[in-house]
Amino acid sequence: LTEFMRLRSSTRDVVVNEQADDIDFRCEGSSNVNLLFVDASSDSVGIGTTPVANSTLTVEGVLALDEVSAPTNTADYGQLYANADNDLHYMDGAGTDTPLLKGGKHSIWVPSSAMTPLTTNGCSALTQVEMTASRPELQVLDFAADADDHAQFTVAFPKSWNEGTVTFQPFWTVTGTNAGTVVWNLTGISVDDDYAINSGYPSIAATGPKAHSGTSNDLNVSAESGALTITNASVDSVTFFRLNLKVAASSQTGVVRLIGLKMFYDINAGNDE
Repeated sequence: LTEFMRLRSSTRDVVVNEQADDIDFRCEGSSNVNLLFVDASSDSVGIGTTPVANSTLTVEGVLALDEVSAPTNTADYGQLYANADNDLHYMDGAGTDTPLLKGGKHSIWVPSSAMTPLTTNGCSALTQVEMTASRPELQVLDFAADADDHAQFTVAFPKSWNEGTVTFQPFWTVTGTNAGTVVWNLTGISVDDDYAINSGYPSIAATGPKAHSGTSNDLNVSAESGALTITNASVDSVTFFRLNLKVAASSQTGVVRLIGLKMFYDINAGNDE
């Protein structure tokens, strides 16, 4: 005789295959005969299917995770959960929480050395500035305090870019002590296959005014700009950007030296395939 199921009142549990024989346990649904399949011989479980050998759990179909707040970590265990930020998260045994992004915000660093002055109303050419010998030197583009000087740069965004809006954050300095503010403008247009490069720029996005620290050659980091909509945003394109210092909205009286900027964009895929 073989025991298939045991009901134990002493420990308040129901045990299938207490004797550890080769007895499977299977629950059927209305259309799936393997809604839950426990395979005794392979010590594995299948949901919606027969389990794959050498795996503890095999799932066929959609796995739905209710959105929850971060769980309490358990030593030596990793936990997967869906948070209210619409991302899948992984928490390790030490409590380190990491979003496993299918999308989200990314950034590109664009140094001044990757920019060029415009032919009309352009900023200075790239300038190397030594402050003290054998210390960090600057490679900057100089923007006059009394004119809307312009620079250009290009970015080929990855295919994973969602072709939505972008923002930017300039990094700059002033060789001087004036604590006046600086406002930056940026506009951009994407050019894909057979699109006219000789096209007009759309509207701009601007940073808020950022005051120089008042100490010569201190680094100033402007706050992230408002959203910039890219005309003709598309994959497999080159996006031309035009940057300028907005004199009418700035109060800085010294030459503003651009070190570079961060470009922020969102992706909606895990790779560029």
